[in-house]
Amino acid sequence: MFRMRWASLAGLAVILGTVVGCGSSPTAVKPKQDIPQQPILQPIAPPSGDDLDGKKSLDALRKAVPSTMAVGGKTHSWQINPDGARDYSSSTMALKRPNNREPFQMAAYVVEAKDKRVERTKALYDGRETVRLKTYFLGFLAVKVTLAYNDSRLVDPYKRTFKDTKLEQMVDVILHPEAKTRKIGTFDLRGERLDLVEVVSPAMWKDVSKEVFGLSQKNGMPIYRDTYNKSGKLFRHFDIEGLRMNPAFPPAEFSLDS
Repeated sequence: MFRMRWASLAGLAVILGTVVGCGSSPTAVKPKQDIPQQPILQPIAPPSGDDLDGKKSLDALRKAVPSTMAVGGKTHSWQINPDGARDYSSSTMALKRPNNREPFQMAAYVVEAKDKRVERTKALYDGRETVRLKTYFLGFLAVKVTLAYNDSRLVDPYKRTFKDTKLEQMVDVILHPEAKTRKIGTFDLRGERLDLVEVVSPAMWKDVSKEVFGLSQKNGMPIYRDTYNKSGKLFRHFDIEGLRMNPAFPPAEFSLDS
């Protein structure tokens, strides 16, 4: 029985590895069979002549990050794994930190996933070394476990951990002092205007050639991310629906007892 309970956690790696990262429709969760090799969000307007490098968008992000103490929303993500298999997930997400010198703590609840065994799983990541999980065995028996952030059950097929996919990593990629940026236009995602900025950065994952980020014109934060492999093919997508800035989360949000 104990071995079977541990086996029920095996599908968490890809699902939770892409929470903090559809199809041709930006509001869909599952990827289509034919993944485009250009941004999912096609620009509806070109960049203005005075912002071809996206500097204005990046400046807005620099201003937003220090004052952001909490973030909430629903994430949609999919990934094409090294073996060609496609995984997807949708989760509610809450991030908070006590001050802008500390990492964000994360609470994520899996709403939908390719592997149905991990739906209803809740993960609490302390932002550093530890992940606490509540998942379900046989669909009804709750199992709680505490794991290291780099435990094999929490590492995706590309060997990425929570540290590799958290919000701070996205910001580091975009704002790295040696990053090359190019604004490719704007897009309305669920009624929110985004600046689409193509980024090539030393902080990208080693198997990545470029990324396209959608930065909200309302609050400056990245709520959309397309990642391309070394062959130039889009293999990973992540976006946030209904982003809330600095909400007051109830204590139950960061508890496994809720």
